[in-house]
Amino acid sequence: MEEFGVNGQLQKLVRLLVDHVQNCFTPENVSLRTLKDAIVCMFIILSEQFHIRNCSGNNSRYYPCNSASCVYPAQRSCCIPYVSMVINGTMQCGPFPKEASVTSCCPIGGIWSEWSSYAYNTTIQMFERTRKCLVTEAGCSCVGDSVSTMTACPCKPFNSSATIRSIILQGVWNVPVKNASLDPSTCIYEAELDDDVKYCTSWKREFYSINFGDVFPLPGAGLSATIRYMTPQDLTGFVEDRVFNCSQPGSKYIRMYCDFDSLTYRYYRNNAEVYAWSVISKVAY
Repeated sequence: MEEFGVNGQLQKLVRLLVDHVQNCFTPENVSLRTLKDAIVCMFIILSEQFHIRNCSGNNSRYYPCNSASCVYPAQRSCCIPYVSMVINGTMQCGPFPKEASVTSCCPIGGIWSEWSSYAYNTTIQMFERTRKCLVTEAGCSCVGDSVSTMTACPCKPFNSSATIRSIILQGVWNVPVKNASLDPSTCIYEAELDDDVKYCTSWKREFYSINFGDVFPLPGAGLSATIRYMTPQDLTGFVEDRVFNCSQPGSKYIRMYCDFDSLTYRYYRNNAEVYAWSVISKVAY
C-alpha cells in the first residue's frame, strides 16, 4: 500500500477491517487496485456491514433492457405504456425512464488526520499546527480548516485557583518568585528563586531552630529552595522537589517548557507535567 502513498491511519483502518473489504483487493497479491477505487470500495462496504450513515447519493442504478420494438406483423410493437419510437437511431420502445443522477459516496464532513504538534512560524510570528484531509484522492472533500494558529503559547497556563493553592500550600508558606518571564517564541517559562535564608526551607525536615530572627537547619537537614507542584494526573496531591542548596552557588532559576504535543508545561528537572506549582517555606517569614 505504500506505493500508493496511503496515509498511515488509512493503512491501520485497512488492516483492522480487511475481513470485511476483501472485494477491495486483488486475490493475487492483496494490493490495492487504485487508491481511489479502494477508498470508495471501503466506504460502500463499511456502510453495508456496519450501517454507517455517512454517505449520501444513490446505491443503485437503473438500466433499461429488452427495449427493442417487436417486428411486424406483431399485434403490438411495444408493451403498454411504451410506444415505438426512434431512440439513438434505432426503433425502441420508449420513452426511457429518466436516468437518476449519479452522485459520489463521500463521508459527511470528510475524514481528517490528527492535528500535528504546534510549531512557531517565524514568517507569521504565530504558533501553527496542520492536519490533512485523507479523502481528497478519492474525489471527496473535508469541512473545516487544515491550518490552526495561535498568537500566544498554546500550553495551558498554570492553575492558580484558591482551591488548588490550598492543596499545594498545606502546612507551608508561599514564597514569591522574582523576574518571572515566558519566552513568546519558545514558550519556556523561567523564574528566579530567592536564596535569602529566610525563604529557604529545611529539606526533608519539619522543624527549625530560630535564634534572633535567623533560620538554621537542624543537624542532618539541608537549607534549600524548594517547590511543590501538582500534576494533571493527581489533582489531590503534590510532589516536593529541592531546586538548589541556598548556601552553595548554583542555578537560582526554575524553568518549565511547553510540551507542544500534550499542551501542558513540563518541569525541566524531570520532565513531569505541571498543572500548578509554588515555591514554599516551612517556616513563617
